[in-house]
Amino acid sequence: MDFNNWLSFAAASMLILILPGPTILTILSHTLTGGRRVIWAAVAAVACGDLISMSLALIGLGALLAASALAFTAFKWLGALYLIWLGIGMLRTAVRSDFNAPSSDTLSSRRSIFYKLFWVTVLNPKSIGFFAAFLPQFIDPARSIMIQSLVMLATFVSFGALNALAYGYAANHLQAHLNRPCIKRWVAGLAGSVLITMGAVTARLEP
Repeated sequence: MDFNNWLSFAAASMLILILPGPTILTILSHTLTGGRRVIWAAVAAVACGDLISMSLALIGLGALLAASALAFTAFKWLGALYLIWLGIGMLRTAVRSDFNAPSSDTLSSRRSIFYKLFWVTVLNPKSIGFFAAFLPQFIDPARSIMIQSLVMLATFVSFGALNALAYGYAANHLQAHLNRPCIKRWVAGLAGSVLITMGAVTARLEP
């Protein structure tokens, strides 16, 4: 993969990643309520999720989702229901949680955040379909496709992790200024409502 081609791919990837979606929204919500302790679990989840999504696209799942209405519909509903389930969980947190209590810093809480963000990242049919359509534009058929794919995979996963880290630390900085129970409750409620809306939008996607 020549440098100019890689530079174009890197620039396009950064523009895509900067735009917030369900994954970034979930990071912001958990960091605003949980603080810095959750950031690295979130970064690891995003990196692993992007790695799986891009790998699936490269081995052909994106083409399968584009070609099979049944496969796309099944994957779409799985992702939509998961987003709605997460949104309902955040709404319940907003209503029931005691935001005056110290945030939990246990291994199990960080593991829970990791799995939530991992599945939000992976269970998005449009992400895999997007990768399947996006990546070939930067592949030079005269060069090793395997090496180019690995370079793009490493680039996007690294940028995705850095983007998650930046959003996480930005939210942590805001958390120091918004550390009031009423604001945390409002953030959790807003995040839950938006995730439910995104789940509903995902359910209406067409192949």
